[in-house]
Parts: sequence; structure tokens; C-alpha cells
Amino acid sequence: MDNPELWEDFKRQVAGKSAPAVTQPENKNPAQPEENKEKEVWYRVGTGWKNGICQNQTGAYHNKKFAIADCRPGQKVFDEKGKAIYSGENAAVQEPGVSAAGYTQKQFVIDVQKATGSNPDGVAGDETIGNTVTVSRSSHKYHAVVTPLERRMKALGYYSGEIEADKGEPPCFGLGMEEAVNAYQKEVLNYKSPDGEVTAGKKAWKSLLGMI
Repeated sequence: MDNPELWEDFKRQVAGKSAPAVTQPENKNPAQPEENKEKEVWYRVGTGWKNGICQNQTGAYHNKKFAIADCRPGQKVFDEKGKAIYSGENAAVQEPGVSAAGYTQKQFVIDVQKATGSNPDGVAGDETIGNTVTVSRSSHKYHAVVTPLERRMKALGYYSGEIEADKGEPPCFGLGMEEAVNAYQKEVLNYKSPDGEVTAGKKAWKSLLGMI
């Protein structure tokens, strides 16, 4: 045979031998599966939307319920496409820090900072979260920080009980607040086993303070 490769193949067939296996080159950069990352969604509170920007923005939230709770008269809640999904025109005008309705996240942060000895600048950071205390029916239930917790939970629709400070009484984290925290943990934090505890060791404080 004129072709050496065909001749060698013929001899292997006669001898009952198979052709040598062809080794595939190693793929040093194998394709990696794309991660299925959930896109962060923001809801913004402001007076309008122009050129992709929320005008006079006063807050941005991952949780739509929080944005609606903090939307005041003259403002609207916008989704990421600039569509107004809620109007604050009918929201009751309340004095921040006193009435539960209209008790915004920023006022909540300031009151928590005051109650725990942090600089009351309305911006939650390392100092703020570091000075928080664990609050529950069995821990710090009479702490001053219970009052802003009650107000914020009421503004978000989780707490329907009385706010002791409004009656001139000392705060008390009771059964109603425990149930409110449990509901918040289930709905917002996706806890499978809520514990009715607001602590920096988990997610509750950071979530309420707008840090996550």
C-alpha cells in the first residue's frame, strides 16, 4: 500500500488489535454554569421621576411595605422602572416620633440611637448596630429602645397594641410585640422558626434599621 497509515491499520486488523484511542486535549477552562443570582429590587420614595432618577428622594427600600409606610403626602413610591405604585396623598399628616402612623425609618433610627447611646444622626452604621441590645419578652423588655420598636412595628402594620410612652408609662415588650416580631421574621426575614427576638446576632435589628 502506498499509504503507510492504511498499511499499519491493515496489519492491526489482521492481528486483532484495535486502533489506539484518540486522546482529547484537556480543557483547562471548562465552562462554568451561570449563577442564578436574584436581582435586587429597589422601591424609592420621592416627589417624581425624571430621566431614570427619583426626584427629591427620601428613601430607598428593598421591601415595598417599608417604602409605602414611609411615603408622606406629596410623595409617591416608584418601582425600578419609574412607575408610581403608591401615592402618599391620602396619608395622614403625623408628627414624627410621636404618632405611630407616619413613623419613618429615619426617625426610628434616630430614636434607637438616642435610646442606645449612639450619635443620633439618622444613619445606621457600625456604632448604631454595635450599641443595640437584644430585646424580647425575656431580655431587656423594659429598655427604652422598646418604644421606637413599638412605633415602627405599628407603622409597618405588625403591631396593634398600645404604646406605653403615649400614656406616660414605661415601655414593656409584651406578648403583642412578640407576636409582631414573629410575623415580621416570617414575612420579611423568611424565618422558618421565628423566636420573637430582636437581636443584632441575627437579621432583625439590621433589617429594621435599613442596613440590609
